[in-house]
Amino acid sequence: MLSFAFSGCVLDYSSFARTRIATTRFDNCSLRNVNFNGADLTGSSFANCDLSAARFDKSILDDADFKSAYNFTIDPRLNRIKNASFSSHNITGLLDRFDIQVHEPQSYCEQILDVLILPEF
Repeated sequence: MLSFAFSGCVLDYSSFARTRIATTRFDNCSLRNVNFNGADLTGSSFANCDLSAARFDKSILDDADFKSAYNFTIDPRLNRIKNASFSSHNITGLLDRFDIQVHEPQSYCEQILDVLILPEF
């Protein structure tokens, strides 16, 4: 089984389809339009990676780290994602296929400002 480490790389339009590259590290990479269909990415990390239009279909993403990844869409019905890590900031990437809207609650500071800033009469 192969694993690689990519840091600061532009890998746009690459294909890792049907590869076994478990524990691969992608750090600060551009992975736009990359094909990960059927890839085994068990334990891989996508730290601060742009995954715009990346394709995940029948991929194995068990124990993968997506906490700081962004612009991804992963359908949990079509991929294995057991124990994968996501953050509250990017969880919508798992819900895009369901046409669900997620609204962020206002921060405490925003709530205070709403109370302090009264409309003018």
